[in-house]
Amino acid sequence: METETVSPDEQPTNVESLLVDLEEKFSAASNQILAKIDEMIGRMDDLEKSVNDLVADDK
Repeated sequence: METETVSPDEQPTNVESLLVDLEEKFSAASNQILAKIDEMIGRMDDLEKSVNDLVADDK
């Protein structure tokens, strides 16, 4: 594997670029997790309503 030689002047730019990439990936992952949580909350609300309906039907 070849390593690329980077001048000292380019290092801050490369580090900044890497941090931006990581921030974008973290943001995308966070958004996916929050979307899944929202989906799970909706499913739990539906389940709770169904259980309450079943309990009400038994009375």
